[in-house]
Amino acid sequence: MAGETDPVVNPVGRLLSLTAVVLIVAIASELLAVYALDEELAPAVAVRVRAQAGRGLEGVEAIAVGPGGGERAMRRAGGASEWSSGGWVRRIRLEGPASAVGAIESVEVSVGERSWRWAGEALAAWRPRNSVREVLESPPALGTEQALAPQRLVLNWPAWGTPAGGLLLWPLLLATVFFVLSLTARLLWSHPVTRPVLAAAFGLGEPATSREPVRDRPWLAAGLATVCAGLAILEWNEPFYFLQDDNFVQFMPSISLAGRTLLEGRWPSLNPHILLGAPLFDNGNYALTYPPVLASWWLARTVLGNEYWTLDVFCCAHVIAAFFAAYWLARAVGVGPHLSAAAAVSHALSGYVLISGRSWLSVTPAAFYYPLMALATVRFVAGGAGIRWAVSAGCMAGLAFHAGNVQFWLYAVILCGLVLALHFVCGNLEKRSLLLLVPAALLTTGIAAPLLIPQMGVASDLIRKGGTGRGILVGLHALVLPYPVVEARHPNNWGNTHRERMGQYYYCGTFVSAPGLLLVVLAGASLGVLKRPRRFVAANVWLLAGGLALLCALGREGLIWQWMSALPIVGKFREPFKFLLFVTMLIPLSGALGLERVLGGGRRGARTALAAVTALAMLYHCAIARPVLRSYFAKPYPVLGPRAEAFARPVPGEADGFRILTLAEQCDVQRDAPWAWLGGIPTAYGRCALFGYDPLVRQTPEFQQAHAALRTDTVAAARAYGVRWVIVHDPPGVVDLTRQAVLDWVNSPRADVERMSQALRPHVREVARQGRVALWELPGADPAAFVSGQPQLALPVRMHGAGVSVDLSRRTQGGAVVVNVLARAHTRAWAAGRELLVDRDDRGRVRVVVPAGAPTLEVGYLTRWQRDLLLGSLLVLTGLAAAVVLARYPGLTAGGSLP
Repeated sequence: MAGETDPVVNPVGRLLSLTAVVLIVAIASELLAVYALDEELAPAVAVRVRAQAGRGLEGVEAIAVGPGGGERAMRRAGGASEWSSGGWVRRIRLEGPASAVGAIESVEVSVGERSWRWAGEALAAWRPRNSVREVLESPPALGTEQALAPQRLVLNWPAWGTPAGGLLLWPLLLATVFFVLSLTARLLWSHPVTRPVLAAAFGLGEPATSREPVRDRPWLAAGLATVCAGLAILEWNEPFYFLQDDNFVQFMPSISLAGRTLLEGRWPSLNPHILLGAPLFDNGNYALTYPPVLASWWLARTVLGNEYWTLDVFCCAHVIAAFFAAYWLARAVGVGPHLSAAAAVSHALSGYVLISGRSWLSVTPAAFYYPLMALATVRFVAGGAGIRWAVSAGCMAGLAFHAGNVQFWLYAVILCGLVLALHFVCGNLEKRSLLLLVPAALLTTGIAAPLLIPQMGVASDLIRKGGTGRGILVGLHALVLPYPVVEARHPNNWGNTHRERMGQYYYCGTFVSAPGLLLVVLAGASLGVLKRPRRFVAANVWLLAGGLALLCALGREGLIWQWMSALPIVGKFREPFKFLLFVTMLIPLSGALGLERVLGGGRRGARTALAAVTALAMLYHCAIARPVLRSYFAKPYPVLGPRAEAFARPVPGEADGFRILTLAEQCDVQRDAPWAWLGGIPTAYGRCALFGYDPLVRQTPEFQQAHAALRTDTVAAARAYGVRWVIVHDPPGVVDLTRQAVLDWVNSPRADVERMSQALRPHVREVARQGRVALWELPGADPAAFVSGQPQLALPVRMHGAGVSVDLSRRTQGGAVVVNVLARAHTRAWAAGRELLVDRDDRGRVRVVVPAGAPTLEVGYLTRWQRDLLLGSLLVLTGLAAAVVLARYPGLTAGGSLP
């Protein structure tokens, strides 16, 4: 090699300088994670206070002060003298009446096995502060007297020996790994034997030409047969394979409700069965604006005769489509048919696509659309993209936005944008060629606008902390090795069935993925080794994109996640392991591309063997890919048996209707849990519960305020929100649901469950019991609809997917009516053929003044879709106009420029 093709390496001194940069960035990332982001890493802090004999601590509260000065009340952990707190804590403050604070005799603070105690004269270290109430505040160096110890900054910094235990421990480890990898890459690039192999693998040698062309059709057919066989194995082992976890308790009930509502001639706008009225169509979570969703429901209902096959039809179709998209992407970047089929099968049947896909509706569409977006990027850079490309790419990306998860879509855009940026820096793109992105972006935004605008409105008010979750470091080896060779747990330790096989969650093949992982790591290490890496970068942009996705999927350990989490929009995202979807596409693609380059123009037998063993490995993977992120151990919505019927209540508006409130701690095993009427199960059976499962709706200000009222004023709030039936662990506590059935879980800590149960107990009567699970009746609940100020004057209602219909035929005079769903920003009401003004009562419920003589009041949820649709149409027309203008320059292509 000569000139730029000669991989001349940098001196070791430069590698040391780059290592120092990595160390500094890692330390900054560690501090950012601690101070601003993932408080789930923080061990709990417990405070125990003892008073003088005969003196009480009534009115004393414990306040946790964070590293940035923010304050939050600590939860009572037991009685009036113990508190606990999650999150990072720098200081602790005790405040209350002077008589109570003055009676404090000792204070004990514990973090895990470490504890500190102050009593007698030592308690003087807790300095009083000037305040309306008496205050004692802990000393600044609460946990240690050592000047450089992290506990001086954060009391509950984890113990030394854990990744977060020492301020320099994890950064030093990362810097060491970086230096070792860079030094290894330098040695390989410098050695005369390994240099040609690396040059070939990374596309720096002369491109090889095949001795005779290979047709695509046989390998497309073989790959398709493998994917279909894998899906058949999945369904044979577990019918309704894709109807698990959230798909079971959230997505399927909502999709079914929407489909049946459309058949009734109504628009599916509001689900009144959960969360005091949850937005349905405009939410975006259920992908109801994505045509294949309702098409799958119709096909399952009319052709297969069972609507519960909806998600299996939907997911299987997208897995097959993902194979074709990944195959043509591999062919576009220069991989032959044999290895393209191997890479595509590895992606389509990867563990993340299957195991997450059976839990979350949006995974399999993302597995299909990201290869398509990547393929559009490849064609843009190759110079074959023109106006037709701009229109087709814009429409495809806009449709992908409706497929159910903005997070996946945005990550795909970021990774494709990175590829374009790398090509631009390497000189493969001219500035003028970027004009083609304008009509594509306008079309994407216009098609997405009817869903994008309402989602932006919801996200702006969302009470949600991002940057949390664990990365895939615990399962990195399981990317390329299957069970039982290796075992791994889920990043968040999820899974309550077949946990020993959870390593398959990461698996994406062995024979193309193992070389791919090796090449991705070497590509990243080579960036700091080669003196003139421009051609290297241009030839390996997809390997570098795979490296970026891998670092993001590592979460905090990969450094990038916490910096992303500090940005707008993406800062509200959680769970870095969602990048695993892109890793399981880019790692096999990288391996196939590297093997194609190394094998050269011949060795067709080796390519065939690699494709065959990859297919066999993926079929074996399908046979054991049975873990579930959360299994409910229930068949799809059977007829209720005696056990469930004992806890089944009618819907509001019927005799003995009203809502159900379930109080329980989270349990790992949940046999028969659906019959506690949480998640979306009430929707599936037409019941109504105060809680439900929709993380976005649950974190809106309206529901958070209602939930806060329930915690602080339990009886009054429960009655106001129509709770007549309470399902509770009696006494509260963890129940082993393998032996004690019918309770689901809620995200409520034990202290909240116990407090609410104790508050309700004097006001309820027990009407049913199964073991420690009791059904209580709470009299005096407000009905589903009533005359304002007169809850005893209940009005008949009907719950449906368009909201709530209130029958006013027995009430001829006009006046204010309260409907027992939350009034949200886009809650709408109609009566007598016109829209009415929606107001909130003191509990945040819908209050509407209806005209006299109106027979029916309709309450639903509908954003200003006319405005959003109009804006989207204008953007689409503008994009098409931009495409027409650019069409005047026939020489304009992605790789060229205006003539």
